[in-house]
Amino acid sequence: MQEEILEVVRPKKIFKSFLIIVILIISTGGYLSYRYFQPQEERILYITTTPFIGDITNSISATGTLNPLNEVQIGSQVSGIIDKLYVDTNDLVKKGQILAKINDQKILHELDRRKAQLKGVKAQLMALKSSLKDKKWQFDRLQKLHKESKGKFPSFADVQNAQVAYEMIKADILNKEANIQEIKANIKSTQIDYDNTIIISPIDGVVLVRSIDVGQTVAASFSAPELFKVAQNLEEMKLVVKISESDIGKIKIGQKVEFSVDAYPHKIFEAFVDKINYGSSVTDNIVSYEVTIHVQNKDLLLRPGMSATANIKVEEAKNVLLLPVSALYYSPKIKTQNNNSSFFTPPRRKKIGEVKTKEKNIWLLIHQKPQKQNIKTGISDGKNIQIEGISEGALVILEEKSGAS
Repeated sequence: MQEEILEVVRPKKIFKSFLIIVILIISTGGYLSYRYFQPQEERILYITTTPFIGDITNSISATGTLNPLNEVQIGSQVSGIIDKLYVDTNDLVKKGQILAKINDQKILHELDRRKAQLKGVKAQLMALKSSLKDKKWQFDRLQKLHKESKGKFPSFADVQNAQVAYEMIKADILNKEANIQEIKANIKSTQIDYDNTIIISPIDGVVLVRSIDVGQTVAASFSAPELFKVAQNLEEMKLVVKISESDIGKIKIGQKVEFSVDAYPHKIFEAFVDKINYGSSVTDNIVSYEVTIHVQNKDLLLRPGMSATANIKVEEAKNVLLLPVSALYYSPKIKTQNNNSSFFTPPRRKKIGEVKTKEKNIWLLIHQKPQKQNIKTGISDGKNIQIEGISEGALVILEEKSGAS
């Protein structure tokens, strides 16, 4: 009995299952066709941010070289061989301290020769002065006899000869006196050369450079050679940078400066603007002005000649409302139907002579729709910008992305 029942029921179940599968296939195909040919609705995704409270600084960057406030190059005014050295690089020196000594034997010999020459001329002067007395006595006697004898004895020619001899002795005396003054001047000059064989420091400071060694010949015939370089005080230095003409108007004396050097890449040094030069320089058709920055170097980490990158703070604001600069460049896309295509309106061009204003426009997201908002802007550091005119919790649109729903 069971086999007969199975033979009757099995064909009905198979047919029913097949019918269900066909209906499902037809239904799925119809739905997919409907979704494919149905116009898709465009959906826009807005990327937003909110303003935040913070500090902002507008700075001007420049590079320069560190130097001492006062640096003296010490040379020699006389030629000779270096006889002794008393200091080396990095030594601290005082004003008037002896740094080196040039061999003085030749100068001492010249000094002795001139002093002996002076004694000889003085002796000649004394002899001339004695002869002058005799010549004057003879002239006075002959002149008196000539007058008493009424010109009969001695003759007028003898009187004239006596007078000439007397005048010549007086001229010789004046000449010797002039020779003495010249020799004294030469002795003083030689004495100065002798004193200059001792090289001394004109200031208190530290020796940066020593360019000589013992036994080296110094030639000072045409110019004073540099023997030492002494910096007065390395605890205070200067950083000289060049600022372009477009930025020099923003620089003021006393502005704060932060700079770094390659020797200490993770350390920031602080300084301030000390001097702004009125004179300009031109490099590659770019006009720039030198700005001197005063640097405190109490720990002596900084050294002369180091290259530094400085940021001069020209504007600064604390606890103000800030917004990313990119928010100022967003504007909604305007869609125009034209043969199933869309295009965007170009930005308005600035007219010639139009005054630049600090009033800007941003777009807020209100009820999932962009709404234009006027704001006032202030300091910008290139990443963020100071703003006024909106609340701290406003949703500011940065950009938008479109996609099908």
